[in-house]
Amino acid sequence: MRSTGFPTSVLALAGLLLLGGPLSAQQGRITGRVLDAKTALPIASAQVFLEDQSVGTLSSIDGRYVLRDVPVGVQTVIVQMIGYGQKTITGVEVTDGGVAALDISLEGSAVDIAGITVAATVESGSTSALLYERRSEAVVVDAIGSEQISRSPDGDAAAALKRVPGLSVVDGKFAYVRGLGERYSSTTLNGAPLASPMPDRKVVPLDVIPSGLLESIVTAKSYSPDKPGDYAGGLVELRTKDFPKRRIFSVSASGGFNTVTTFEDGLRYGGGGLDFLGFDDGTRDLPGALPDNARVTFPNFSRPQLESLGESFSGDWG
Repeated sequence: MRSTGFPTSVLALAGLLLLGGPLSAQQGRITGRVLDAKTALPIASAQVFLEDQSVGTLSSIDGRYVLRDVPVGVQTVIVQMIGYGQKTITGVEVTDGGVAALDISLEGSAVDIAGITVAATVESGSTSALLYERRSEAVVVDAIGSEQISRSPDGDAAAALKRVPGLSVVDGKFAYVRGLGERYSSTTLNGAPLASPMPDRKVVPLDVIPSGLLESIVTAKSYSPDKPGDYAGGLVELRTKDFPKRRIFSVSASGGFNTVTTFEDGLRYGGGGLDFLGFDDGTRDLPGALPDNARVTFPNFSRPQLESLGESFSGDWG
């Protein structure tokens, strides 16, 4: 007797297909926007995820987000963003194949960080250091530092002082403040009064102090409690550089020309081959015919001998 029923394998496959449909549909979505609670502006790149962290995403530039494949049931959503307080939303109902709308507002929060201290050493003689000193002074002062002096061709303190306003240099070495005479001005070196090497004058000749030794030159035109009171015109404060903590090597070069003679034709003395270095290559040596340790005079030599000695000299005398 033959059986007319469906094969067992076909029935099993049909059962799996019928059961698989409803099982795969037990998911939904949560969508919405993340906004600033104060300005109502969208917040981009906010982290939105479920409490169990099985599903998560980031908000877009307009604050929108979509949580896909969210299991059916009551879910807890967590939102966090740098600069905002974390927010937790409970009781979000997700239905089978449905979409749960959830807009989230975040409150701004201050981020507490440890204090940051930036420490640096002021470079003495720099323009910025002298500007700060001028602002902090209680009286009117002018200053010039080693940074500015190094950019100028000044070779001594007197030449550098010509660049200070309200101060004039007389005879190339004496500093006069506000046009007053030497009896109304004083000069100090590193805070100590500087005596004049000239017995008949009070003012100090500043051309004896090389500018390369100076850190700064400060001129005060008013009295202050931290300065001596023996001046009425002004005080010139010379400050020398500190002893360097490391070896210093510097090279400088300069050039110049004369618009009247440079690259112009003219008469000149030929000289020797090393004249451009400041050395004589023997061109100016005395003739060998001249006797040593003897005066070339008429009593010591005859007239023909003197004529012979004269002819031994070069005829090119510049």
